[in-house]
Amino acid sequence: MTRRVVVLGHSHMMAIAHAALEQPEFRTIQLLDPAFDPVLAEGQINQAVIDAFLAEPFDAVALTLGGNEHVVLGLVEHPQPFDFTFVDGEDLGDAASARERVPVELVRRAIGRMLIYSRQFLEKFRALTDAPMYLLEPPPPIRSDKHLLEYGGVFIKEMEARGIAPPRLRHKLWTLQTDIYADMAAAIGVTYLRAPPEAIDPDGMLAERAWNLDATHANPWYGSLVLEQLR
Repeated sequence: MTRRVVVLGHSHMMAIAHAALEQPEFRTIQLLDPAFDPVLAEGQINQAVIDAFLAEPFDAVALTLGGNEHVVLGLVEHPQPFDFTFVDGEDLGDAASARERVPVELVRRAIGRMLIYSRQFLEKFRALTDAPMYLLEPPPPIRSDKHLLEYGGVFIKEMEARGIAPPRLRHKLWTLQTDIYADMAAAIGVTYLRAPPEAIDPDGMLAERAWNLDATHANPWYGSLVLEQLR
């Protein structure tokens, strides 16, 4: 029997939505739809979101919540360039010698504050169904400065003015955010689904085949890999 999956989320859901267009076992709900604004108010999910979610039968649920918080902190070079280490004694390399070293817990708290909304939504949403539920990992960063400058969109002016943060830092920020997501999911009783390994390059960055024509999202090929994970 084919498993029916409903996928809800923010902008990272679009790659999945495009991949699912001709796959009727998947249903997608875009939380950025103005009809759902505000999605969460005074700690309660908008009834319009709940009605759309429960409108058709499903066997499993997947969510993409936020996902670009690491981008806010570290796509564009910070006015005071910084770096951090996950473990004591980690070698940041010569390139990081001029960067301010900040405690990892400070960075963790900064990202965690940006994820409060996602946690509140996930807690409330988990209570709506006993069906298997997955929190989807956002795609890792794109390495190429050339691609980022060509498709920078809303970030382009800042990137041109301040430069792009080093790939290693951007990857560490993403890793820290995904660790927070994984802990959040486990605490709420949701399965955390890691990014498809086929879409990750040897350095842990988003493989070129998965780049979308913007600075932060993956493309429908990536979305098709996520659908295979959810079958």
